[in-house]
Amino acid sequence: MVLLYSWPALWNGGPFFFPDSSHYIRSADAAVVSLTGVRSEWSDRLILTDGREGTAATADGGNAGSTPIRSTRTVLTGRSIYYGALLYGGFAFGKYGPVFIQSAIAVTAVGLFLFGASQSSDPSHRGRWIWGGLLAIGTLTPLPFFLSRLMPDAFTGLLAVALVALLAFWDRYTRIARAFLVALASAAILFHTSHILLTVAIGAAALLLTIGSKASWTRVIVLPAVLMLLAAGGQMLFSAAVTQTLGAPPISPPFMSARLIADGPGYAYLKTHCGEGHFVLCRYLDRMPKGSDTLLWSEDPRDGVFSTVSDPVKRALGRQDTAFYIAVLKDRPLEVIGSMAGSIAKQTVEFDLDHFNYIPIHREGARLHLPDATFRWVEQSAAYRGSVPIAPTVILSIATTIASLLIITIAIIQAVRRKTWRSPVITATFLLVLAVAANVVICGALSTPHARYLMRIIWLLPLVVAALGASGFQFRLTRFIPTGETAAP
Repeated sequence: MVLLYSWPALWNGGPFFFPDSSHYIRSADAAVVSLTGVRSEWSDRLILTDGREGTAATADGGNAGSTPIRSTRTVLTGRSIYYGALLYGGFAFGKYGPVFIQSAIAVTAVGLFLFGASQSSDPSHRGRWIWGGLLAIGTLTPLPFFLSRLMPDAFTGLLAVALVALLAFWDRYTRIARAFLVALASAAILFHTSHILLTVAIGAAALLLTIGSKASWTRVIVLPAVLMLLAAGGQMLFSAAVTQTLGAPPISPPFMSARLIADGPGYAYLKTHCGEGHFVLCRYLDRMPKGSDTLLWSEDPRDGVFSTVSDPVKRALGRQDTAFYIAVLKDRPLEVIGSMAGSIAKQTVEFDLDHFNYIPIHREGARLHLPDATFRWVEQSAAYRGSVPIAPTVILSIATTIASLLIITIAIIQAVRRKTWRSPVITATFLLVLAVAANVVICGALSTPHARYLMRIIWLLPLVVAALGASGFQFRLTRFIPTGETAAP
């Protein structure tokens, strides 16, 4: 089953890299070098404080003990060193190591979720639903693509699965199963800042569903709260470690500012108010308007901003991000709300697997940013040649999403009519559907809409259908026949 969930990587000839992937791995490598002095091929962007570069060292090179370092690139928040550690450790088992680890975690999480849902059904049917559900998720959804790519998107849906399983099916698991799900949720929330907001949304919805029921509130309140405290503590620890090592904390990119400028309200605000001299962005008005990705990541000083300036200026842009957003919202509330609503609507229908076949700028980025040994096999991959078959999975994703939404709607209506909507499986259904919706709103409102934000989590809808089947939920179509009519024999 792990091989099935890894099939895109096996087709590709190795894991898929995204422009951000190397940043995650290098952050973990920098920590290893700093703590132990042991360097790897990923140490080629580090400079030791004695002026030596970290290029030629291998896993058995370098001096034992801590090694003072500095990086040749800006250290950013949002590039989780914890996810980087998973990838870095995975490569110890070969180039497929990180993919097989992610796939093994996913297979276990999906299997446990279906196991929890199936405990109220006929025992003779449980196995076929669990294995059938695992097979369906591995063949009909985009999850294997995201498990095959070295990005924390692989864990967005898995965070929701682990958290919802713990909230809905806690009493149905052994201590070992609970420990695995708690560990998965704890790791996943550290892997990306958007996962914190997703946890808040799921926790709040679970709390609302508990109102008026006899269920204990303790777990519903404590579990999400502990996860959020863990995320905050993890970020504080990372910031302190970077400050101790490099002399300054990591820098937060101005994501919201770039988004407002790209959508129009931010640029209009700057044109009107830059004479007041409040914001550093005013220095770069001649490079606007551009898309948010261009403003943030382009290294061309003719159109990029964040990636073209010095670290002190980057830091100032990051510090002013929230203030700029609030200023624009106060000045142009309807425009900001309108742009957010439009982006959320666009994010809702972004079905694609773009960038699993590398576009020219990503091929060039791989050549520039990956270690030579890694780039040699990336250059031979199917993604580099543009021959990964993505269309079938995109079509299947659209079809399964439509079918799943129809089945879920029928199930919820029937559960409400039967007054069984507080059952564990219907609770899980509500929470996972909300997780998909919350992910769309979070990404659409705070970031530029990208297909990967939808596709990384849309597989939860077919999983819900499989869970309903595993639970023994009885669909009665006659419930929808108007009074006075009879069902056809």
